[in-house]
Amino acid sequence: MKSKILKWSLLFIFLLVVSVVLGSCFWKKAKYDPESFQNAVILKEEALELMAKAGESYYKYRKDVYGLMSAVERSYEHARQQRKNDVIIGAWDRLRNPAEDRLGGFMEEWKKEDKLAADTINTFKEWVSKEFDAIKELEEAKKK
Repeated sequence: MKSKILKWSLLFIFLLVVSVVLGSCFWKKAKYDPESFQNAVILKEEALELMAKAGESYYKYRKDVYGLMSAVERSYEHARQQRKNDVIIGAWDRLRNPAEDRLGGFMEEWKKEDKLAADTINTFKEWVSKEFDAIKELEEAKKK
């Protein structure tokens, strides 16, 4: 009888330890990713610089647009590789998505119109800048 109680007690303790270990892994938040932060810093600068040229013909800058959007896509894919990173993945997705009023949407509009008005450029630059800042702030918040 004592050996049965001992076996059950040991089994209970083992299961308790396993559940605590697994539970602590599950609730951990995403780790700070310096690469994602750096991508946001560099790509913000490049994006705003390129967007400022949208008053000129898209054709002239199409290779630059392709290069920038490829870098944004790589940053999005990098973010997707990080665990528990859904909020930042969502921010990169909004930024790159041509259906959103962010960088992807701006580039699609520029391509379609060939040249954009200064008001349109400035409005989009503000939105894009805020999205990049949000990514940086979200990464910084992981440090805490």
